[in-house]
Amino acid sequence: TSKSFLILVAANFMSILMQALLLGAIFYVADYLLQMSAILLIAALFVPLILGVPMTTLFRRRLGVAGAQQLLLVIAGAALVLIAVVPAALIPVCLAVAGFGLSGPQTLTNVLFGQVADEDEVRTGVRREGAFFGVNALLTKPAQSVALALSPFILEATGFVTREANLGQIYLDQPASALFGIRTLVGLIPGIALLAGAVILVWYPLRGRYLDEVKEKVLAMHAVKHEKLKAAGGR
Repeated sequence: TSKSFLILVAANFMSILMQALLLGAIFYVADYLLQMSAILLIAALFVPLILGVPMTTLFRRRLGVAGAQQLLLVIAGAALVLIAVVPAALIPVCLAVAGFGLSGPQTLTNVLFGQVADEDEVRTGVRREGAFFGVNALLTKPAQSVALALSPFILEATGFVTREANLGQIYLDQPASALFGIRTLVGLIPGIALLAGAVILVWYPLRGRYLDEVKEKVLAMHAVKHEKLKAAGGR
């Protein structure tokens, strides 16, 4: 019955789908598109992500948690979508920009779930973070299954030459259609998923004055509960 929770889970579903596709396909990019060490591409993605984590505080102060999350999702999503069309040499740059944007989902999502728990406590009088995180895991788990099914489907549909089809040898000179299929898996689909997540958060209600009211009520409720615990301890 929590609108805030349902919207947040829908957006988080898109982030989980992105992660599963991106982390699985980045090795194909390294082997077939760029023919370089996958470690370098992983570093291009994760170093900006790590550097971006402390900067999320600056975005959060100016835009609020939900607004900062949306902005960073758009940055990451746009950078990933560009992977489908930029020259191969620019793919690491796109991954680096995307990594910076992904600092949002990695740090702000749990803060948003905390807001949802606050709102629920105001409504019900009970604290249920565990229930929210558990149901979120249940509802977003299928995103990983979708990614596992989508990857081989797209590779086969775009004519990717497997090792089995090449007498047990890795075939590096993949057709152009297969290379675009790899770009689609690592960039286009994950990017669209992140942009969709940013759009979904437009309807997330916990922001501005309403969020301030929820915080005030939660603090007041906690003060009352604290006093009751102190009184019970004194007896």
